[in-house]
Amino acid sequence: MTPSYPIALLLFLATAGVTAIVYVVVRPTPPERMKSYGGPIGVLGRWLYFVTRPLLRVAIALRLTANIMSLLGALLGLVAGVCASRGLWG
Repeated sequence: MTPSYPIALLLFLATAGVTAIVYVVVRPTPPERMKSYGGPIGVLGRWLYFVTRPLLRVAIALRLTANIMSLLGALLGLVAGVCASRGLWG
């Protein structure tokens, strides 16, 4: 069996590249709190707001609270730890 990490890395980089191109083409207005930042921090911050805004809308529509998100993150970490301990890396 071949390792799947090169494919995962390629998909990650492709997704980041596609969203960056869409961000440059769409040129959304920056959030109020990001308008004062410049340089690489400002560019990355505005891009991250652009990428995560749809996920935030879904979380709000599902009425997910911060506590539920923390619980989901802890459970995901626990499952990842169990999988890693069993050698299930792929």
